[in-house]
Amino acid sequence: MNNLDKIIRRIEENYNNQNKREKKEFSYKGTTFEVVTLTRGEKYDLFFSKPPYFSSLKDMYDWLKPLIYKSFQLKEAALKAKEEGYINSYYDVIDLLFEPQDTEKILVFLFEINGFENLKSEVVDFIKKQ
Repeated sequence: MNNLDKIIRRIEENYNNQNKREKKEFSYKGTTFEVVTLTRGEKYDLFFSKPPYFSSLKDMYDWLKPLIYKSFQLKEAALKAKEEGYINSYYDVIDLLFEPQDTEKILVFLFEINGFENLKSEVVDFIKKQ
């Protein structure tokens, strides 16, 4: 196998970067969020948890809520909002923080920073059909 060195370097690079996260900024209605990318394992989990099809926009949104919650680092806000009685579940913080019509913009941003171009196209096409 004449490409063995290239293959091993690629494996080594992926091994060394498997828990790597990058931080990006996202501005929304006067607030700047520090958004983190998914690790290699989290990308696999998200990709393989995708249902074969979505029957509604709500199904797609429910599938992607953990991505939004984790990437936007909303744990502290969710804990405080739940303590104050504003939400019942931690993911509810997403519904009260962002406007429904801004969901596509948020998802496109998350797909771009995580390198999910194919998934982005599929989801955007589905949103446009609704």
